[in-house]
Amino acid sequence: MKIHYYFQRLILLTILFISYSAFACNFQLKLYDTYGDGWNGGKVTVYVNGTAVLTDKTVSSGYGPTYFTFSANTGDSITTDYTVGSYGSENEYWILDLTGTILGSEGVGGSTPGDITTPIITVCPGNNDLKMESWISPSWGLSPNATMSISVQVDNIGAQAQSGFDIKYSIDGGATFVTENYASSLASGASLTHVFTTTANMSAGGMFHCVAVVHNTGDMDTSNDTI
Repeated sequence: MKIHYYFQRLILLTILFISYSAFACNFQLKLYDTYGDGWNGGKVTVYVNGTAVLTDKTVSSGYGPTYFTFSANTGDSITTDYTVGSYGSENEYWILDLTGTILGSEGVGGSTPGDITTPIITVCPGNNDLKMESWISPSWGLSPNATMSISVQVDNIGAQAQSGFDIKYSIDGGATFVTENYASSLASGASLTHVFTTTANMSAGGMFHCVAVVHNTGDMDTSNDTI
């Protein structure tokens, strides 16, 4: 029985490791030319763990920005090799994650870009991570009435598309909620503005403690689900 138990455990750990290692997410190389005539021979190559994943990328003409997408796993290292052409001080480039956060940059501010030699260590978001980004309306200063339209923004900062999740709001600090289901698919990296079918009665005026929540079964980070 003990031998059988350890064998099962080894199989489980192996499967989990393979699944984790195979999980990747997208990153972007963003290029820009401050003069607006392309990179004039400048180019950049992006490496993941020492292997080129984007080779000799450039802005062929105009300002840009020009984007190129590549994949990496959590824990991988990103480096770059920049080759200067004419007017290199006009070239700028960035490495961005799935949410548009800048992980590294070169050439910003008028200096000729260099290589990113200190590795950027990647962190992929979980597969399932919806974020309640903002309360859009009503906002401060509007005249209250009995049918105030409520709208919020939800971001999918996870690595997979999500659907069938609940979006809800409260105007009394969470004592009571209006809940609606979003049945369509929200792609990874996308945002949605949800306008609730059920309006809010704010005709009494005064201060309202407004709360907005997105709830998705299996969400891997619930700390960003409520505002």
